[in-house]
Amino acid sequence: MELQNFDKMGISFPFQAKQKKLLLVLIGVVLITILVLYFGFRKEKIPSDSAPPAVDSQKKERSLEEIELDTSLFKNPQYQALKTDGAGPIEVGEAGRENPFAPY
Repeated sequence: MELQNFDKMGISFPFQAKQKKLLLVLIGVVLITILVLYFGFRKEKIPSDSAPPAVDSQKKERSLEEIELDTSLFKNPQYQALKTDGAGPIEVGEAGRENPFAPY
């Protein structure tokens, strides 16, 4: 009966406060998980008025054909005076061991 009196007087024990905090954290984690699952995996509806891929690629191809490049840069003497720094083409060497983790 004495324990009931402690409860009525508003006395709380430290383990009860820790349990309340743990319960609140657990509820928060569960809510965040539910929100991530709901909004993350929800399927987006594709609008019906979107152009089919073939039409879209044709538009892109036409826009690429309209691009004009100025190649006079390559005839510029300053550009032609530029020199390559370092060795020429990179040569591919031999591959390593078949199993690099095998002991020697």
